Amino acid sequence: MAAAESVAGKYRAEVKSRQSKVELPTLFSSYHFFLNRQDYAETPVKYSDHLKHFKESSLGQRFETEIRPFLHDEFLERRSEALFTAVLTLKEWRDNEAEKRGLGEEEKGLQVSDAEIIQGWVNELIKPDEFPKFVPPAFSGWAERLTEKPIPHIAQANRFIGERITEHFHSLKVDKVKGVDLGAGTGATMLAVEENLNGTEIEVDISGVDLTPVLANKAHERTGKKVDIDNMLNWLSKQKDGSLDFITSVYAMHHLHYKEQLKLQRLAFKKLRKGGIFAIADPTGKSLFNLKNLDINEPEAVIACFRPDVGKVVKSLKEFNINTENDTSGKIEVEIDGTDGAKSEIHGNVLDQGALGYAVVAVKP
Repeated sequence: MAAAESVAGKYRAEVKSRQSKVELPTLFSSYHFFLNRQDYAETPVKYSDHLKHFKESSLGQRFETEIRPFLHDEFLERRSEALFTAVLTLKEWRDNEAEKRGLGEEEKGLQVSDAEIIQGWVNELIKPDEFPKFVPPAFSGWAERLTEKPIPHIAQANRFIGERITEHFHSLKVDKVKGVDLGAGTGATMLAVEENLNGTEIEVDISGVDLTPVLANKAHERTGKKVDIDNMLNWLSKQKDGSLDFITSVYAMHHLHYKEQLKLQRLAFKKLRKGGIFAIADPTGKSLFNLKNLDINEPEAVIACFRPDVGKVVKSLKEFNINTENDTSGKIEVEIDGTDGAKSEIHGNVLDQGALGYAVVAVKP
């Protein structure tokens, strides 16, 4: 476990180096207190004024066209609207504080500590069973982008997972494996796993699951494999215990509430055969790309439940065996055009991408 802590320690050190010079007041941890306080601005502003400003913003306009039509619940609409309003208001509060104190550009916009504040607001306002309502609008915008140039750190996670799955089953000397990719997107993970296994004599039966019909169809067209349109938890719960050799989920679990993420992990353990693999990858929510771009421009980025400490992710998979020793050396540079990059390090079956994300390959004993 010491190695797992060192992975988390590296992440924390990187994040700490980007901490803001301006600490948020404690009461900001509740969106209600944040939006209704009157002392964080020189000129007090009512919530109705914040809301009006949000509706006039580009984020507010995208909320109207991309999010609201899928909610079908007036109470949920109001809570979601309050969440998005709070995020935009927090960004502007940061801008105002930086101007007022004569701080540099790096102090403007959302800061590292704000990621956890926003996560708290999400959990305060959105219930676990409401998260699926945000998935169709979240991925409708990604459908086109994911078919273009691969996103470097996601492609890297796919490659890492494909290689680790192949190494594992090759060492077991099996001749056939069966698995599924949950949140298949356009099929990139399915292809990475299949292409790696095809380099051996192992026959692979792989399928996919995605809640978004457009993406599921693209994944099917791209891979030629069966891709079911379903909620990943629903689909997995219907499978026989011990029926799968591997389960993957790459940059998809953060669209589940945290409680549902843990439920999925427990379910994966049940559905895997002994020696089976559960491989996950996800963003941290604390990259500059996320804070400076997605959270204020992309509605889907706000409704997400990130687990930013990879060490905690490893600990939450306590039923599994996870090798965190440096038995495989490697350091890979990841560059994100126009934003931040990261040096990704390999610690056994953990790919640490710093503030961008992580991949973990866990084995059922």
